[in-house]
Amino acid sequence: MYKDYARPTDIGLNDGSQLWYRLDVGKIHFLVLDIEWSAECYTPAQAAWLEAQLKDIPSGDWKIVMGHGFYYSSGSAQEGWNWFDNPETINILTPLFEEYGVDLVISGHNHHMELLQHAGVTYVICGAFGGLPDHVRDYTSPASLWYQHGQYGFVDVSLSNNQCSIILRDSTYQALETLTIEK
Repeated sequence: MYKDYARPTDIGLNDGSQLWYRLDVGKIHFLVLDIEWSAECYTPAQAAWLEAQLKDIPSGDWKIVMGHGFYYSSGSAQEGWNWFDNPETINILTPLFEEYGVDLVISGHNHHMELLQHAGVTYVICGAFGGLPDHVRDYTSPASLWYQHGQYGFVDVSLSNNQCSIILRDSTYQALETLTIEK
């Protein structure tokens, strides 16, 4: 049933695999990656596919990357793990995002909401709609613009021509923070 929503048949899919793929809706391109926690799932095949897809998308089009694991994020150290700025995904993937002009990267894993920007790329952490909300961070990412913890919520993204509106909302649909990206 999830494929009816995550992989609709009436819009073009540029498949890499069942775990990573591209959705094209006019000049908006979604690249869904298999990034679970860090770069352990990022295989050479997925890397080659991602770079080929990014090269193929015209520079004036919207490029939105989505996946579970985060890149830049505030957080805390828990049970021997640093749940913040992930050096593996930052070192391996963000140079491609920057080189090919990715506009927006949406991920979760951490159970909070956050807006971040680094080198012209906007990152959204939206892991606040499942699991228990995170406690307050003890590390603030240098890329962080806004951060909210301790409650449920979601991200609402609207694209229109040369503007992308990102609204982080609480569970009652109240806007908590808004950011507009212009192309």
